[in-house]
Amino acid sequence: MKTILSTRPIYHKCDETIRGHVFCSFLSLLLIKDLDELKEIRIQTGNKEVLLRSELKGIAGKAFQATGVAVSPIVRIIGMDDKGTVTV
Repeated sequence: MKTILSTRPIYHKCDETIRGHVFCSFLSLLLIKDLDELKEIRIQTGNKEVLLRSELKGIAGKAFQATGVAVSPIVRIIGMDDKGTVTV
């Protein structure tokens, strides 16, 4: 589990910074767990592709919202026009 975050020993001088470090590390592990469960599949029919993503679970959705990062819609239709240009 340590290799996932590439952590190393951090030395703190007071209890408050130790608690803060442990708290942030724990939140990081929860976020990684939730993001690992996020999946996307591609279905192709004719000249259109449909991308389906699983729903956000746990704290992942709240993390995206708190940081202002846009989450892709659950269903995205990607098609090609007559000239072969991809449209979303």
